[in-house]
Amino acid sequence: MRLTTNLSEQCVEFNDTRRIAVFKDDKESREFIVNNLRNKSLKKYRVDNCLISEGEKCDYLLVVEDEKLYFIELKGSDLIKAVSQINTSLDKLLSSFSHNAVNGIIVLSKVNTPDLRDTRLIKLSKRLKELNGTLVYGSKKMEEQL
Repeated sequence: MRLTTNLSEQCVEFNDTRRIAVFKDDKESREFIVNNLRNKSLKKYRVDNCLISEGEKCDYLLVVEDEKLYFIELKGSDLIKAVSQINTSLDKLLSSFSHNAVNGIIVLSKVNTPDLRDTRLIKLSKRLKELNGTLVYGSKKMEEQL
């Protein structure tokens, strides 16, 4: 795995084969949980104010076995803002990592129905599909099985 920034190792929160990886901001109820059933190598990066310090950015990046990338945003209710943050993070970081699949994860406090037809959401979904991944969003608590 290669990263163009000097902050790369400073931004790593863990790099191991833990069974459960939790992505949660302090004092917030939103969380994304990864159940690592096959003991895959997981590397969690703090993106917000670490890998990317200026402009829009997502909260975390999870690298699974140097194959899959998960761009993770924990957000209040603004789905389109979260879409924009993941898109910008993709633009800035994607070329720095090797990958077979790229996924976007957005965990919201609540989902506003009108946002689901927004062209920015549709474009990000298509972009991730072209990268052999998906965009998944939901409220409060989301889980992924590896």
